[in-house]
Amino acid sequence: MGGRREAIERELKKLRAEREELDGRIRLLESQLEAGPAGFNGAAAGKGVGDDACGGSGACQSRVGNEFAPDGSLPADMIYRYSRHLLLPDFGVEGQRKLSQSSILVVGAGGLGSPLALYLAACGVGNFLLRC
Repeated sequence: MGGRREAIERELKKLRAEREELDGRIRLLESQLEAGPAGFNGAAAGKGVGDDACGGSGACQSRVGNEFAPDGSLPADMIYRYSRHLLLPDFGVEGQRKLSQSSILVVGAGGLGSPLALYLAACGVGNFLLRC
């Protein structure tokens, strides 16, 4: 019985430490959200892909508003939009920054290409070129 009790106590200690870490990350994100701009920018404000972005050429390239603040923190709209990414221990703010600065080429907009383009845009890829 004593060994089981010690195992449970170790597990509780580990979980409390994880909770404290998550609480700290939540406080950090909330402070960034409060310090960020009041409104949404970028694609949420109507910027990004224009009506003539594809130009009828079959290739569409866009740059959506994924700019970081001068101090390297995320704007409030990005924190809100990508909050699930930011909470992942292996991803976080740095992973979102790298993703928003990346470029991806998608060839084809068929059964796989069109959902792929949707998911890439939704997860915050900085630039992607779609060749139909």
